[in-house]
Amino acid sequence: MSAFARLFCRPFLCLTLLFQYGCEQFEYSPYQTKHPASELRDLNASNRAKLQASSPRDTIVLVISGDQQRFYNQVADMVTDINRLEHVDAVFLVGDLTDFGLIREFGWLNESLLRLKCPFFGVIGNHDCVANGTEIFERTYGPLNEYFDWAGIRFVLHNTNSREFSFNGRVPDIGWLQQAVSDTSAYRACVFLSHIEPFNAGDFDPSLEHAYRQVLHTARTTLFSIHGHDHIASTASPYNDGLTFYNAGSPGYRSYTLIKIFTRADGSLAHTRTVRPF
Repeated sequence: MSAFARLFCRPFLCLTLLFQYGCEQFEYSPYQTKHPASELRDLNASNRAKLQASSPRDTIVLVISGDQQRFYNQVADMVTDINRLEHVDAVFLVGDLTDFGLIREFGWLNESLLRLKCPFFGVIGNHDCVANGTEIFERTYGPLNEYFDWAGIRFVLHNTNSREFSFNGRVPDIGWLQQAVSDTSAYRACVFLSHIEPFNAGDFDPSLEHAYRQVLHTARTTLFSIHGHDHIASTASPYNDGLTFYNAGSPGYRSYTLIKIFTRADGSLAHTRTVRPF
């Protein structure tokens, strides 16, 4: 081989090896949906198995946080603070886990969440629906609508991002929600978790608001419905019908919502809600 040929082939060989063995180190497109070197799958299902394998205490302790988008350093601090608590049964992230629905954002978030000492669950938000985010969310966390029972409580995680689905009349999925709470003898109480609250006329389909409220009334003992989207923790009872809606708040404000569920002397369930700074 001539000196010229050797000179040409060496850099070509280096480039070939780089692309052959090093391609997983690069995000070749902001819209990619798969990253096999580091991808996590079905986190809600695996965490559900952990939770349901545990025995509930007299007081159930839940952490709720919303709108982690862009605040991944604060999420890391939040995880550290949660791990300092004496006991937490589960953490729920009520939407906008990402800003642009990118797989890299899901990865950044999960780097912190995997340090939690307790199970955690994701709910889809409107920002998670951007680009290919819906597909990535479903693969990483699970179905957009799902429910499970633990400690006699039915946790209903569901999609309320009507605008991102063009107000098509199927988000939220009222039929699915009705079915999810219909077997009232199978659970003692319900907790509803989604991103956008039903009285947000700009982003929640107003034609479904009444039917959605009826589902919450049909369920056996709706303890509360909790959401994100507004970033600031708050409490609302806009319908004056006994339904309580919480906004979890965002780690961008360096706080999260702490909810404790307990049994009263008469056997009924009650809860307290506080906003914990970190």
